[in-house]
Amino acid sequence: MTLLSFLQRELAPTPGRLRATLRIVVASLVAVLTTVALGVDAFPHGHWAITTIFTVSQADAGASLRKSFQRVIGTLVGGGLGILMVAAFSDFPYVYVPVLCAVAGFGIFASLTTTSPYVMLLGSFTFVLVAYFPPGASENAAVETGLWRVVGIALGVICGTGAQLFLWPDDPEIKLRQALAARLRSVARVMGALAVREDRGDDAPRTPVLANDDLTVELDLLANAEALYPSLRQRHTEQLAVIVEVDRLMTTAVWLLGASREWPATPDERRRRGFDELSAECTRLADALDAGRPPAPLPPMELHIAEEEGGDVVGLRPVLEDTRLALSRVREALGFLDPARPAAASALDAPAATPLLTPGFSLQNTAAIGLAFKAAVGVMVCYVLMHALAWSALVTAGVTVVLISQTSFGATLQKSMLRMGGAILGGALGILTIVVAMPNMTTIGSLLIVAGVGFAIAAWITVGSSRISYMGLQTGMAFALCVTDPSGPTTDLTTGRDRVLGIFVGVVVMLLVSSVLGFARARFGMWVPLGRALRALAELARLAPETRAYRAQLDHAVRTRSSVYTELAATLRMANESSLELDEHESRAEREWVKRLGARAQTVFLAVLALIRHRVSPDFPTLPAPVQKALRELSRGVGEALDALAERIDRRPVRPLLDLARRLDALEALTLPADESAAADDGATLVRRAERDHVAMARSVVREVGLLEADVDTALAFRPPAP
Repeated sequence: MTLLSFLQRELAPTPGRLRATLRIVVASLVAVLTTVALGVDAFPHGHWAITTIFTVSQADAGASLRKSFQRVIGTLVGGGLGILMVAAFSDFPYVYVPVLCAVAGFGIFASLTTTSPYVMLLGSFTFVLVAYFPPGASENAAVETGLWRVVGIALGVICGTGAQLFLWPDDPEIKLRQALAARLRSVARVMGALAVREDRGDDAPRTPVLANDDLTVELDLLANAEALYPSLRQRHTEQLAVIVEVDRLMTTAVWLLGASREWPATPDERRRRGFDELSAECTRLADALDAGRPPAPLPPMELHIAEEEGGDVVGLRPVLEDTRLALSRVREALGFLDPARPAAASALDAPAATPLLTPGFSLQNTAAIGLAFKAAVGVMVCYVLMHALAWSALVTAGVTVVLISQTSFGATLQKSMLRMGGAILGGALGILTIVVAMPNMTTIGSLLIVAGVGFAIAAWITVGSSRISYMGLQTGMAFALCVTDPSGPTTDLTTGRDRVLGIFVGVVVMLLVSSVLGFARARFGMWVPLGRALRALAELARLAPETRAYRAQLDHAVRTRSSVYTELAATLRMANESSLELDEHESRAEREWVKRLGARAQTVFLAVLALIRHRVSPDFPTLPAPVQKALRELSRGVGEALDALAERIDRRPVRPLLDLARRLDALEALTLPADESAAADDGATLVRRAERDHVAMARSVVREVGLLEADVDTALAFRPPAP
């Protein structure tokens, strides 16, 4: 029943899925027609073109262009190295096999430690495919394989990318504007609800979901749009500002919903007006993004209420002010939507160059080196088996070892099941076509009809979520191997059988090698990124009171937010992968506690971020020296507490947490009640108000850190001993 529910959810129709499926089908049929027209002598490996079409068919045209470029580069590098390898060492088997395995292992290592993982993985895949020539094949055949793979991928890139560009294209620029508009409307709903504080049942706004994927997807859409329309690079800085500021607004909205539980049930007039005006401005900006035009003029005095004190809620005024500033920056940045506005190219508008090597590209990265070594051993075992058994189908086994080499046992099982499932489904469709349809097909039209049905099934799976799309790719490739023989219709069932058996052998070999050399267990690994997330929070907390540089501090907060959510996303991914491992029943409670800790860490982050925004706000007054010293002591204490919790998660010796409550009391003792009788513009009153707001936010941070500590201590009781 669980499998049936999974398939029902993953195969259900979604907006745009039929259109994306038809694009792949049309491109695949064009490739089939081309290969059949050229004939077997001119194009003996048409299935590579089909595989490329399925691979480059991304969510939008810009992404397809980027994927096509990466696929061509990876194929050229891997194919070139494979040809060079065959030419140099094919007569020296004692050198050939170790070098083959070493290069394949290095490709796996590079795919984990560089900023171009797909290029590195595909290069390794292509290298193995070329250099892994089967028994009885000559060196010339291996060289021809490399050259034909390049030609097949070129045809697939032309057909697949052409379909994305000209058949119902999904424009990444439009998708980016729509995504940003949707997030602004979510913020508008939250602000509107906070204005009335009423429970409206099903109409009440849901808490916006914060995840690293939000920011990552939007940045990817920006890169895709600039790949499709190079002129947009002149507006890179402005578009990036919109993405970052909208992300800040979402973070603020989530924090406000959590903090509002402690507010008075009935809002006062100033608070209601302030939230109503913020909601209206969010809606205006969302409308501008949807329409692709500059926002409507701001009504006179709009949003100025946010500059006043937050009314009956201590600490609300700086949050409203920060929200107003973020909205004003979005409004200013959206000026690039005005077609009459000239584009002023600048070096600042160019996207920053990303280095190829990451900090993980190091001999100290034992996890990546271990995975690369296991993949190299698996490739060697399959190569020896292929020649010992004189079974050329085991070329697929060697390629499978490369493709299913994942960072944990659970991820390897997941990739293996998707690859096996796709191969079985595609092989079954191919065999059914060979047995039932092939004997009766006499024209190219009948072949295209039958092939179209199979490609449609595979494409529908491919354009689904990431949980199942890889299975669709394998289905399409296995089906193409069976039915796209350029020499004409065939009734040979060997191709489909050998592919399924080759994949099965590759999966078994990789699992056996991993079991002998040691599995990287997701159950143990999911704690590692959680500890890194807490250390990033500690760094952010310590920096909060140290500087008044608003832009620099905000940029640091954005980078840290991305780091925190990257690590929390890795924690969640590995927790899900652990459910596929053999001790799923034992790890269920542990997995749920890890997810709870991730949610609690997000709450701490929101509280720390609110404190930072208040402290670095442009109108934040200079506080008395004793208060500043108390703030620094408290912030350092929060950082040390988070570091201590990270050390507990890392299994280091437990050290007691600092008494944050005592430091908070010391700060509160220095903060006197604001003199309500003083004039609004009196400097002392502004300082007292800032102190009071800051203490209220600091109290929230201390409370959330305390709750996190309690959860960490409880969760560690469910953690198994270190392997």
